[in-house]
Amino acid sequence: MGTTGPSARWLTGTVTSSRRVSSPFPAQLGVADSRNRSYPCDAQRMNDDTDNPPEPGPIAVLAACDRSVDLPWLRDALEAALDYVDRPIRSLTVKVVDDATMLKLHEHHRGEAITTDVLTFDASDPGGPVDADIVVCADEAARRAAELDHHLERELLLYALHGVLHCAGFDDRTPDDFAAMHAEEDRILTAVGIGPTFRGPTS
Repeated sequence: MGTTGPSARWLTGTVTSSRRVSSPFPAQLGVADSRNRSYPCDAQRMNDDTDNPPEPGPIAVLAACDRSVDLPWLRDALEAALDYVDRPIRSLTVKVVDDATMLKLHEHHRGEAITTDVLTFDASDPGGPVDADIVVCADEAARRAAELDHHLERELLLYALHGVLHCAGFDDRTPDDFAAMHAEEDRILTAVGIGPTFRGPTS
């Protein structure tokens, strides 16, 4: 699956709201509403029509793209990483999408008609537990993982963790904040046995 346009190369994108008024996955994009039908580690069940779906847990990882992703590994690794985040989790949904869907979401919510790596929809109360939907792009992760010679899921884990850290109060708009946020990612990913993963732009 090829790219649908230029990509925003570095970890980007937080969309905040004081309360959740609608899904960040508009119906016209053909993406399931993860709040209503989320099934941890089981992308096939997103389209299950059973009348009694199981209740989702506080952490759900879903796929809405054709690219093969090891969802159980991604969820387990993310859950391990969250033990090192200084903020409890109330509800977290991570949805893995392709370039086409990410481009539409990026344009819909931020007015930028390019794909990107991660968008965070943060509905957490200030200082409270994390309550968020995070969208990560498998196509962008695959390109970046190939450049850095590590696997796709490791790159997607970095994107998801980056989104969670935004919800926990980190930012990356200034050089100092950028360095601090990525140092925190390195610390957490090292603590869970994966090691530093992000590499910023080089001159």
